[in-house]
Amino acid sequence: MNLFRLLCLFCILRPIFSASDVVNWTIAGARMSDVFGIAVSYLFIIVFLANLKRIRLDLITLLILMFCGYMLISLIWAPEVREVMRLVLPFGIFFIARMIEPDEERLKVLAGCLILGFILPVVMSTLLIISGKSVDATIFQTGIVRYRGVFNGSHTLAHSMFICLFASFLYLQLAFRKGKPSRKMIIGIAALSVLAVFNIYYSYTRTVFVGLAAFLFVFFYYNHNYRLLSCSILVTSIIAIFSGMAKKIFFDVYEPLVGKVKTFDNMGSGRIGGWKSILENFLNSNIEEQIRGLGISSRATITSGAHFGGSHNDWLAVLVSFGYIGFLLYLTLFCSIVLRMLFSSLDRALRAPFISFVCIVAIMNLASNSYLTYDLNLPSIFAWLLVYFTGLMTSTGKQVRRN
Repeated sequence: MNLFRLLCLFCILRPIFSASDVVNWTIAGARMSDVFGIAVSYLFIIVFLANLKRIRLDLITLLILMFCGYMLISLIWAPEVREVMRLVLPFGIFFIARMIEPDEERLKVLAGCLILGFILPVVMSTLLIISGKSVDATIFQTGIVRYRGVFNGSHTLAHSMFICLFASFLYLQLAFRKGKPSRKMIIGIAALSVLAVFNIYYSYTRTVFVGLAAFLFVFFYYNHNYRLLSCSILVTSIIAIFSGMAKKIFFDVYEPLVGKVKTFDNMGSGRIGGWKSILENFLNSNIEEQIRGLGISSRATITSGAHFGGSHNDWLAVLVSFGYIGFLLYLTLFCSIVLRMLFSSLDRALRAPFISFVCIVAIMNLASNSYLTYDLNLPSIFAWLLVYFTGLMTSTGKQVRRN
């Protein structure tokens, strides 16, 4: 089986099947997006087991195995098999990536496949928003209408468009390293990116707004482009201070800061108060539970008590669900990935987007549950893709280099 072609096909089909209004078929009552995600997961597992001898063991691989193993062990005291598997399965793409010989051309092809897969969802989402359809919710306090496009929610739309921008940026960067790409290619990708930004704006998903700004800051800083960094910070500050729309979008952040609301607990849709409550319940547990974790879907893991993804904070969710042991493993894994990227043999120009994306995922994980859980929606592919690139960059032996 050609593993690289399998990944290319996955990147083309995943955006399409994740768009619930594009592919709205069901099989035995299950949505096609769910069926596709489950089928691909089992396929990757089979491929992984069939190629165990090709897996190279190093620190990051061992940490991933230890973290996944500990999540599986947690089933002993919190037997939520479905929720645990949503966390374990995305790491399978890392091991598939380790079986592929990496080079810049393949990175470009993979990014191109993602772009192809996004064309239909992006264009259809834009048309629905322009026509006033696909309304997801109306914010009671401000009257802002949030759209979901062809996806099952405004958050999914925004994070999906974010992935589209990431793929477009990476493709163009790799293409320009080999000479100037065709004008039609540049115009087409630029047009798709503009539509993606349009869709993000009308989703009013604030986590993605913050993520986009953070990416620019980190990218310019890492590239030592301090002039553009200063301009970006200045423009962002002006918008934050003087824009009436920004104040409406971030109303529950502005109000506590200017003293209209005396408590900070409701800041960020109640995130601050929710985090405090979750931490208090966790710290009130006995020391054994704190060390091992309360498990997924057990008491105090989230404000609603429903499942892992409701805490609006992946870092906090890992701490509460898997305790000090699981959190230490996850933090060590994350730091190892960052250090390996920083000291990679890649030139700075190609390292910059990887470092930037790792940083913004860490930042966005503080305010969302979009990039750790395998939720069978498109945001999970970002984590998959990030781990894929990490696998290419940190593989022992050969590194991703110019062809």
